[in-house]
Amino acid sequence: MVSVTIEGRTRRQTDPRRTPEYAPVQAQSEPTCPRSRKASATPTGGHDVPHRPDLKTGFPEAPIVLWHRDPRHLLPTIRPTSFQDCRRTPPPTASSSHMCRHAAYMGPPCRLDAFLTAPEHSLVVQSHAAREFERTLVCADGYGFGWFNDDRSGGHYRSTLPIWQDPNLAPLTNALTRRVWVANVRSATPPLPVSHENTHPFQADGLLFSHNGYIERFLCTVRPRVRQLLPSDLDATVTGSSDSELLFALVRRQWRISDSDLPGAVRQAFKVLSNLLPGDADALLNVIVATPDQIVATRYAIGSRPSPSLYTATDHGAFANGRLVASEPFDGDASWEPVPAGRLVVLTKAGIEMQPL
Repeated sequence: MVSVTIEGRTRRQTDPRRTPEYAPVQAQSEPTCPRSRKASATPTGGHDVPHRPDLKTGFPEAPIVLWHRDPRHLLPTIRPTSFQDCRRTPPPTASSSHMCRHAAYMGPPCRLDAFLTAPEHSLVVQSHAAREFERTLVCADGYGFGWFNDDRSGGHYRSTLPIWQDPNLAPLTNALTRRVWVANVRSATPPLPVSHENTHPFQADGLLFSHNGYIERFLCTVRPRVRQLLPSDLDATVTGSSDSELLFALVRRQWRISDSDLPGAVRQAFKVLSNLLPGDADALLNVIVATPDQIVATRYAIGSRPSPSLYTATDHGAFANGRLVASEPFDGDASWEPVPAGRLVVLTKAGIEMQPL
């Protein structure tokens, strides 16, 4: 303790390290409000709120709140605190569903920037300013694009970064030119994590696959049922934890059975999934599946919720003799047409064919 003289008077001053404000902070019974903490990016795309572990289970007493990386859109989502708790996780609702945006192109050689970044309402723009979400969301949980080469081999690039943050995007879009493109910007459905393995598009068996939607009751109910149907060699290729990748595996199973009839394989996969879903569960199944010769896209929902939007375009002014399918139109060109719900479209060099599902 020291003494300080102020205007002729002596005043005792305590060492500041001993004042109550510097005393060790005692454990609080309630967690700190997440909005009072500064957001920081973590491998899961957000940060966890402090919580007390349950002494019996070791799991936190309260659900963990995650925040999107973009601080302009602080949208809380709930992740189950244990595997058993996923049964109690509230399903996505019409006002809180997390949706991707995706698109595909088939036609004459097209440079990637013309398809992915140059349009007025490109996927880059849709990732943060989509027009047909039921409420404003950002697709900040990764993105990717895939293609086929002239020798029919395929390739794909995926990143867990938001599409607007990836420094590799500009040099890639300026360098790559292909006849087929499939691209996706992801908004992950809780509790599925942000990871490279869960990022679209997926590629296997000569197919590219993108999914815009979700499957309710997936982790505890649907996933084990689907995996029981998969051959061991096919099941071994599922490296991620997303409903989308397992749906792709189911499509590939049906593709083998249907002797490479891709539209038929997609139909049968949806039928099998419908039989595996619990009676009160919904599934939104807008998918894009591509080969070097055709692209199959769907706008489909199982249950009571409406399917996400989908559009096609042929002979677009900026894509001469090309075929396009996208969650939202790239621009105001008159060639864009909405796909009705419950439809499957097939894009080939000859044109676009629409079929009922």
